[in-house]
Amino acid sequence: MEEEKIELRQIRDFGAIINDTFVFAKQNLKPLLKVFFILCGVFILGSVLATAIQQNKVVHLVNETGSGQYPGRNTRISSYMGWEYAMVIFFALLNYTAITGTVLSYISLYLEKGKQAPSVEEVWSYFRYFFMRILGSVTLLGIALVIAIMLCLVPGIYLFPIISLVYPVMVLENGTLRYSFDRSYSLIKNNWWVTFGTLLIIWLIAYACMSLVSLPAILMQTVSMFSQTKPELTLTFTFISAVINGICHIFMVIPVIGVSLCYFSLAEQKDGTGLMERISTLGNSGTKPDTLSEEY
Repeated sequence: MEEEKIELRQIRDFGAIINDTFVFAKQNLKPLLKVFFILCGVFILGSVLATAIQQNKVVHLVNETGSGQYPGRNTRISSYMGWEYAMVIFFALLNYTAITGTVLSYISLYLEKGKQAPSVEEVWSYFRYFFMRILGSVTLLGIALVIAIMLCLVPGIYLFPIISLVYPVMVLENGTLRYSFDRSYSLIKNNWWVTFGTLLIIWLIAYACMSLVSLPAILMQTVSMFSQTKPELTLTFTFISAVINGICHIFMVIPVIGVSLCYFSLAEQKDGTGLMERISTLGNSGTKPDTLSEEY
């Protein structure tokens, strides 16, 4: 018997959001991963190459410093922050934008198609439409978040769930940055603690998965940095480490799904759109009243 697909527009509590995040990922695993690798693959590949180059440079610097071949401390520190490091940050920004845009575009089309998985071409049309808007928003809001954390930790923590909800609003409601931020603030009002706690747990789960998969890469990188291995072996370790770190980008899908379910839950509390749509279909599709969510 086929598992019933979850209703996205529905009020959920803390546990239901976390549980349904993984239920949605499981039910859409194959089509979502297909879209993920096709649309995000080039950015992940660029990130792998940039990370490999940067890590290889760090390994050589550490080895040269340990052998006394490298000059002073100040020169060493400045050498770590070269163009390689800038490329790592650049591709990290592109990766976050691509993954966020891909998953949210998939969810938006999934909703429009009545819980049916969209094609790659359909997701691509949404992806390219929202990509630059999301990229600009990620850059501006990321800078604002970093400044808030540097000035005082509390404002940064306060902004975290608000900024997280901006992107679902932007894609699912086709909003501008200003509209999306105002809408996010409105939705999260009186629900900040629940939203913050839910997103924190989801991110911790995602990072735990990343850390578990990255453990071999961390061990190999440590061996390369603090042992006198052959240059060819060091380069191999560095590249394998970068590839494993690239694979870990898959787990970024989890927080994006989670924050989307937070958005749907908060929007449903405020607007009741999903409930009204299901009520309007009762007379047309023969849907039974007991299929409505128990929250209502």
